[in-house]
Amino acid sequence: MRQVGDEVFDWNQSSREVFNVVRAICSPGPQARTFLNGEEMRINKVREIKGACSYKNIPGQVLGKTDKGLLVKTKDTMVEIVEYDFAGRIRVGDRLSSQK
Repeated sequence: MRQVGDEVFDWNQSSREVFNVVRAICSPGPQARTFLNGEEMRINKVREIKGACSYKNIPGQVLGKTDKGLLVKTKDTMVEIVEYDFAGRIRVGDRLSSQK
C-alpha cells in the first residue's frame, strides 16, 4: 500500500527501477516527484535508453536535452524524461534531488 511521500524517489536507483517507479505512479496517480533548486518537478513518463553504457557520474544530474525531454543520470546508466511538469528553467549540469 502506498503512503504519503512514496512519490518522491531517489535517483540513486537503476534505470529500470526509476522507470518502474514512474510507471507505477503516473497519471492519474500522484506522479513521481523530484526537486531542482528547491522547486518540485512532477514526472509522468520516462523512457529507458536501450544499450546505454554504464559510466560514473552523479545520479540525478541532467546530462543533456533531447527534442522530447531530458537525459538524466541514474545509478547505472541514464533515462530520458519525456513527460514532466516544471515551472523553472532546467540546464545541462543541474542536479535533480529527492530533497527540497
